[in-house]
Amino acid sequence: HFYKRLESDLFRMMLTQLKQLNKTIRPCYSQLSQFHIWASGPTIDQSSAPAEPSSPSVLLFGFAGSSPHHLAKQAAVYSSLGYNSLACILPAQHLFYYDITQVQACAQKVVEAAYKHNCKELVIHGMSNNGAVMYQHFTQLVTAQYKDILIKGAVFDSAPG
Repeated sequence: HFYKRLESDLFRMMLTQLKQLNKTIRPCYSQLSQFHIWASGPTIDQSSAPAEPSSPSVLLFGFAGSSPHHLAKQAAVYSSLGYNSLACILPAQHLFYYDITQVQACAQKVVEAAYKHNCKELVIHGMSNNGAVMYQHFTQLVTAQYKDILIKGAVFDSAPG
């Protein structure tokens, strides 16, 4: 009888601690699940350089833990060469917890942003595992449902083999 009561007391104590921990973690998780997409345009003088109507836009997928500042450096290089760009960072918890539903939802948002900014021809620059995962899900979505978006090339920067 003593052991049953001890087990019951331990179980209640663990359950209480789990509930407290869950209350602590949840607000953090919801704050981290923010997904944003940034757009930038060419910074060269368009009057001196003829615009190419078929030049692709660049889609930058950031590495886990990167900030918009990290992607801004990459986007600035592409902008200085006359390219439009879109940049985004997949929230790290979606990759680390293998939350495919959320990864696919982020890929869908990128497709919507590509349409909004008239980016129908793309070169994708993916950084590290996070970038490779976004590349995978974005290209699967485009191939299956959005055949008018053309992926003209890809750059894999420190991505898995």
